[in-house]
Amino acid sequence: KKYGIPTKKYIYFIGSLEPRKNLYTLLESYLQLPDPIRKEYSLILAGGKGWKNELLQKALKRAVDSGENVRHIGFIDQADSPALYQKASLFVMPSLYEGVGMPILEAMVSGCPVVASDIPVLREIGAKAAVYANPTDTMDFKEKILSQLQREPTQEWIKTAQDNVARFSWEDNVNRIMHLTNQLLNQ
Repeated sequence: KKYGIPTKKYIYFIGSLEPRKNLYTLLESYLQLPDPIRKEYSLILAGGKGWKNELLQKALKRAVDSGENVRHIGFIDQADSPALYQKASLFVMPSLYEGVGMPILEAMVSGCPVVASDIPVLREIGAKAAVYANPTDTMDFKEKILSQLQREPTQEWIKTAQDNVARFSWEDNVNRIMHLTNQLLNQ
């Protein structure tokens, strides 16, 4: 209720609205889902407005004005972030390129299935626990979203996601950085 999400079930994205996030593809994929699915599941975009998003903003406005369950909820309170992931039916990351892709891990920690762009960095982060779609193919994203919405996360997927998340830790990253820094300093 706090964020005005119009349905109990929703597809979630978090990040800034900017070209590399490829949100126009996500919106078009969502709008191509069957009517009953769009009535049952909202598309929720969280995060700042970013830059060069005028066309996306117009498309979002058209979707909302035509009665679609699409919302850009803007920045969220960090304390609310876990609940937004946990309540989401699906997390989608359609980026054309990314530095790391932390939201994929945040979704998995929360038990939320993931559809991500089939790009190297997101494959590295999501491993076998995510489903991948061609970032330039709206129909591929639509089909992957639809397939994930039509199946419940299994115990096998939950275990795969937990194992995937366990590969990453702040402590390990800091230790690697310190080790590499020391190596460089010693040269």
